[in-house]
Amino acid sequence: MNRQIITALVIIALLAVVGVLHYMAQMDPVQLAERGVGRDAHDHGDHDDEGPPPLSRDDADYVLPIGPENAPVEILVCYDNVQLVRDEYRELMEQMGRDYSPHLRVEFVDSSDEANREMIDAISEGFTIGLIINGEVVKHVPEAAFGMVAFSGSPMLEEWSVPELKMAIEHDLRTKGVGFTSHVGEQPQPQQPGPGHEHDRE
Repeated sequence: MNRQIITALVIIALLAVVGVLHYMAQMDPVQLAERGVGRDAHDHGDHDDEGPPPLSRDDADYVLPIGPENAPVEILVCYDNVQLVRDEYRELMEQMGRDYSPHLRVEFVDSSDEANREMIDAISEGFTIGLIINGEVVKHVPEAAFGMVAFSGSPMLEEWSVPELKMAIEHDLRTKGVGFTSHVGEQPQPQQPGPGHEHDRE
């Protein structure tokens, strides 16, 4: 073949390649994506089975009350950091709400908020973390080991137990003449602290 013809064909091929590259550089990235440019050869664009990312709960959701107002048993969950509610109290109290509905009301009280201190101190001065059940931190629970249970602190640190909480709720319901199904003998699901969870107690 004539050298001039070969040279001409090479030049035409190079011009064609430059033209294609220029066209792709100017093309909208969305159009490129639609045509599969940059996509893995094994990717068929089928991602529906993955579903949406999981939703997270805001801090405000963790401290919403549980149960009806004017229930015969009211628990005030006192905390000084909302992380305590996230890690320890919310799941437990939701379970108590299910077990003793409609006889239980749970409210969450930020003990670091000065607006709540007068009310908390009137019940137990300096109290910051734990439960106030029907206006008492120390509850008379005949079935408990010493007949009394102090609900100060955390069940995860074994300062009080979930069975003791159920005993206290049921004792108050019994005292008020409210019929209920006992849940004392049931085993609770173990709760695990969140990653890196730490808190100090003064």
